[in-house]
Amino acid sequence: MSNINFDDILNSNKIHLTDYLIYRHIRENNGDKIALIYRDKNISYHELAENISSVSFYLKNLNIINSTSPVIIALSDTPAFVITLFSIIACGGTAVLVNPLSSSDEISYMARKVEANMIVADIGIKEKLSTLDWSENILFSGDFYTYSGELEEKSKEYKVVFNTYPSLIFNQYAYVLCSSGTTGKPKAIPRRHKDILYCARAFANDILKMSSKDIVVAVPKLTFGYALGGSLLFSLIYGATCIIFPERTTHIKIAEIMKTNKPTMFLGTPRLISDILKNKENKELESLRIVTSAGEVLSKTILNKWSEVTETPLLDGFGSTEVGHIFLSNKPQDIQPETAGITLNGFETKIINDDGEISNDGVIGKLCIKGPSVANEYLNDAQNTKLSFSNGWHISNDLFKKENGRLIYIGRSDDMIKKGCGEWISPYEIESEVLKHDAIIECAVIGEKNSENVIILKACIVCKEHAEISINIEEEVCKITQEKWPDLPYKHISEIEILDCLPRNNSGKILRHKLSSKTLNEYSYNC
Repeated sequence: MSNINFDDILNSNKIHLTDYLIYRHIRENNGDKIALIYRDKNISYHELAENISSVSFYLKNLNIINSTSPVIIALSDTPAFVITLFSIIACGGTAVLVNPLSSSDEISYMARKVEANMIVADIGIKEKLSTLDWSENILFSGDFYTYSGELEEKSKEYKVVFNTYPSLIFNQYAYVLCSSGTTGKPKAIPRRHKDILYCARAFANDILKMSSKDIVVAVPKLTFGYALGGSLLFSLIYGATCIIFPERTTHIKIAEIMKTNKPTMFLGTPRLISDILKNKENKELESLRIVTSAGEVLSKTILNKWSEVTETPLLDGFGSTEVGHIFLSNKPQDIQPETAGITLNGFETKIINDDGEISNDGVIGKLCIKGPSVANEYLNDAQNTKLSFSNGWHISNDLFKKENGRLIYIGRSDDMIKKGCGEWISPYEIESEVLKHDAIIECAVIGEKNSENVIILKACIVCKEHAEISINIEEEVCKITQEKWPDLPYKHISEIEILDCLPRNNSGKILRHKLSSKTLNEYSYNC
């Protein structure tokens, strides 16, 4: 399947995501096609549909899933994630995707934020969630293949094909992705059933030329929109194959997958692509027909090195959770280094200054995006909704300029730091912990690039007058964050700098850009 008539599909008001991405393939006699590759398991669309049917019936019989009460999913990248996601959607519910490595407090916060009435979590985090301040339902799951939990055991008895979907309310939400804002508190960004289809038309169809023959693997995890949309949902739209794995993403893991499974599409990042080239794993690239890069600007150096070892197109692009996926991209036959490319089909972009006026070419301003998949709100967050959405436009905090028809990414307009596997980190949250050190009176946490070109957290500190400063103060500061967030290494301080004072403006606000420019415009995934 390579030719999808998106106009016909998107003109329909009856598209149900579970039906279109899963059961449609059974009706079209493509049930034996491999939908997922998980470790040594090849899972067909038919097998995936059977598991979704069982879980859907079980969840439906609980009588707690509806269109107004979302369900939190805190699962690793296993078949359980995919099965649970589409089962909740099949029941007429909304799945809220939360990183299972999040702390119990963060999971509890999001559950309350979206007013969820259930959490489905990986059995591996059961102990962590035992301290969860939560009185509603918690259901634990294995991966459905190598270890099991309550979800698998209780859904086994339901073996009937699930094909009765609740009537969709217009623009009903199917799933929710989480993204942090300037306060550091996560925002809940809802996605409607048809949103990803608009993104697929613009990127998967027009740029990537996807078909049912594709096998796709991604660097980030499925709780991030880049991977969820690009590897899982795009694959299922086309009847293609998605490779999933719960382990940390490294160049070694990706090379192993490429050698074993021969993917045709790779959703990469500059850091991982650089590591693959550096470690001369070029032979493993032979199966790829196209590669995308996101997360930071793809340097001309990496692009040139890539071109020296393979003719496979490497496309730099830009997307956001608020839009749903990539909406700016280079084209395979028209790659301009160190640009995000052009605005894709169906979307409009403009760059505005602080007064809301459109900026001239070459002038830096905030990027605004309009299109059919753009969200219209943050769930239960009227203040941020008002700041970020207006008359169909999303007003981002991303700074761009336009030159020769190309959009060039400059950086973030806020103080947030992007690190780890795509997590946004509030410097204020980290600073509040560092300030618990007896010798420290002031602290500003910034993003700094280390020798491997990966963003780390650096604490710029001012010590109290006459304080006894230990020669081990760097180790002590790092230990504070390690002990506070033992399972979240992206929140760990890696180094410190002792200053006489922090630079501030007239109102007393810390001038972080004077401490480091890297906080805003440099970033590498480190999943």
